[in-house]
Amino acid sequence: MTWIGIIGEEFFPIFFRNAWWQQVGSPVYASRESRANLNRLFPNRWIGRGGPIPRPAKSPDLTVCDCGLWADLKRRVHKRGSPANVAEFTRFIEEECRQFPRESIHRATSSMKRRMTLCLQENDRHFQQFLKTRRERD
Repeated sequence: MTWIGIIGEEFFPIFFRNAWWQQVGSPVYASRESRANLNRLFPNRWIGRGGPIPRPAKSPDLTVCDCGLWADLKRRVHKRGSPANVAEFTRFIEEECRQFPRESIHRATSSMKRRMTLCLQENDRHFQQFLKTRRERD
């Protein structure tokens, strides 16, 4: 099963009608099936291994979700304990997404300008080592 089977194919046309998709660089996500799905759902609009636009090796992640949101969500879901099945796991995730603190989302989105500036200053190389934690800034 690919990520399409997990997320649900009906999800993509609704939310990503004219969007671009950036696939992570791991070979695990570059299967023929995965690339075929991306070509169908995002024709000539995806970046990744084997795609119309190759993802540069060791490129920095600039997505908002990678700025701590995934880690926060994962921590919140794991606090609930082990789900009995996939349906319960899905429910845990959906409930935590609905209750996600707006402050966390604001913090992640407002950090993007600083992240992009650092990325440009470092000539598109990794820059995370120059970010200070919130505690260090305060």
